Amino acid sequence: MSSPKWKTILNDKVRSVYAPPQRDKERDGQLEEFLRHCISMLNQMKHEPGEEKWFWGDINKRKMVSRPNTSGKEIITGIKQEIEIPGQVGDRDDVISQLLERFHGVPNWGHTKTLINVVPQSSELSVAAAMLAAMVNANLVESELSSDIAAVEVEVNSMLAEMFGWNKAKAGGICTVGGTNNYLYATKLALTHCLGYASRYNGIRTDAKIIASKGSHYAKYNCADWTGLGRKNVVEVDVNPDGTMNLDHLEEVMRSLYKQGIPIAMVVATAGTTDAFAIDNIREISGLCRMLHKEFYVDERPLVYADAVIGWAWMSFRNYDFAGNPLQFSTRALKLINDCVMKASGMEDVDMVGVDFHKTGFAAYASSAFCVRDERLFDLLKSPSGGVAYLFNSRKDIYYPGKFTLEVSRSSAPALIAWTHLRYFGYEGYQVMIGHLIEMQQALRDELEFHQNIVVVNGDSYGAVTLFRVYPKWMDAHLQYQNEFYKEKYEEELMKFNQFQSDVYNTLCDMHESDENPSPAISITTKFRQTEYGKPVTALKAYLMGAHTNTDPAYLKREIVEHIQKAVEMVSAQNSSAKSNA
Repeated sequence: MSSPKWKTILNDKVRSVYAPPQRDKERDGQLEEFLRHCISMLNQMKHEPGEEKWFWGDINKRKMVSRPNTSGKEIITGIKQEIEIPGQVGDRDDVISQLLERFHGVPNWGHTKTLINVVPQSSELSVAAAMLAAMVNANLVESELSSDIAAVEVEVNSMLAEMFGWNKAKAGGICTVGGTNNYLYATKLALTHCLGYASRYNGIRTDAKIIASKGSHYAKYNCADWTGLGRKNVVEVDVNPDGTMNLDHLEEVMRSLYKQGIPIAMVVATAGTTDAFAIDNIREISGLCRMLHKEFYVDERPLVYADAVIGWAWMSFRNYDFAGNPLQFSTRALKLINDCVMKASGMEDVDMVGVDFHKTGFAAYASSAFCVRDERLFDLLKSPSGGVAYLFNSRKDIYYPGKFTLEVSRSSAPALIAWTHLRYFGYEGYQVMIGHLIEMQQALRDELEFHQNIVVVNGDSYGAVTLFRVYPKWMDAHLQYQNEFYKEKYEEELMKFNQFQSDVYNTLCDMHESDENPSPAISITTKFRQTEYGKPVTALKAYLMGAHTNTDPAYLKREIVEHIQKAVEMVSAQNSSAKSNA
């Protein structure tokens, strides 16, 4: 009697994509070959070195991009209507081939001309860690389901505690999937710490405040919203010209709130803002919170959260011999790094720190860590006993983050990625990578500043990002920008050239597709800071993040700056034509 059809399909098709749980030389070899084949197909989407194309595959094959005379909604509707679930089981190689069709035009983050944002190339370590995490499929909700992979999460946060100068035995943390998740945990901890455990039952009934600088990440609003505190309870503090929090205004705000009897749940100190890479004076912020807590006899001191998702890696230099300079960085780069470390060293005084390995940890998305100086803080988030019949039952279970994390299904990938990078790079490796970014940043800024019509507008920034404004080629960019920034009578020109930056940016985006040698992929920020009279300043933005990035001035000029100047000429010509036709 023949087997029923379902069994035939199970044996021939379904089981072919699931590795057997026991050793099987033939099937294990097939899996290894399949994974090699997937990587090989992806590598075929790379370009030859001389082509200087910063994307995977053919950028003209993108679906998810605007087209003339077609709305974005129409494009997305078309994508929805084209796809369908097949009636029969397919072929795995064919499915992967179809999947890779969706990779056309995706930025190749390791390419020298990919300058879009603070996104690194995925290291081979992080690719392997993510793959291994998927293969074993451990759930980090408790150690019973993850065994010693749970120890990896503990070790990651212990290594970070060491980097920050904390007591490793007392510190704690969890791995998660993004800076906003870090911020969300910090917000929830701070609210429970301020308003008491009963607030978890009764809800947020008091307008406690979250204080952050005007230059800090917008996650402050998202997290106030999602925790139920409300966006109106985020209080913004003025920033200094370099983008750092104004401590005088912070003290003024805190005193005013305390005099009104309004509780402050959390003060956020930023260690590396996204655009300006401003590092707040973290130690002074922590000290001010402690001083005012005692002065006003408030029940609970505000928790201090260091949003260090970008700047944390600079702490690898905490014990670097700057006088001896064993890694032989340039004098200019060494000073910038030293200044950053001095500012960021206040992280040893804060209560909580957020870290992103998929930023300056140079790892794949998404790997983050939320660290607390005193792990007893997590007691504030622990779930009440009972209510979970199928977890936390083993007598051998000694680690159960599922009792205090928002996620119960917790991938081990973020922890494994973080662990591999901390263990591989160590202090020296991160010092080299950070130093490399700073040396590259200086080389790019030098090349941009060589041109009369380009001005770097964050010359006082210590990070890897370069912000710059461009003007028609006949203009003195430095003089024009100084006038726009400081003199209100130039407000109209500021706005005109803000639009000029946007036009140049969009022209560069068009040049990605039209040029045989595509323009570099840069980004833009419409408000990297405000003028002296309170108006937003738009700037083009270049993030140098790649390990392979070329600092040769001739290369930077040919492959980056000349494309920018070409876009400037095109926009200038369009503006002149429009003016003459008006």
